[in-house]
Amino acid sequence: PLTGEVGKDLEQAKVAIDTISMLIGQLEGKIDPAEQRELKCLLSDLQINFVQQSGKES
Repeated sequence: PLTGEVGKDLEQAKVAIDTISMLIGQLEGKIDPAEQRELKCLLSDLQINFVQQSGKES
């Protein structure tokens, strides 16, 4: 947005993370193992961040 503020929508984040997880599963065996590991690492980072942000909500 024009304000430069970043919003937080945990429900949308969960949907996005679940979708990314499904896509990574679909790519298994079709991409280089190093790329697969990197994608899984990035997914783990997203999941950890999601849990941390969810904890701030309560």
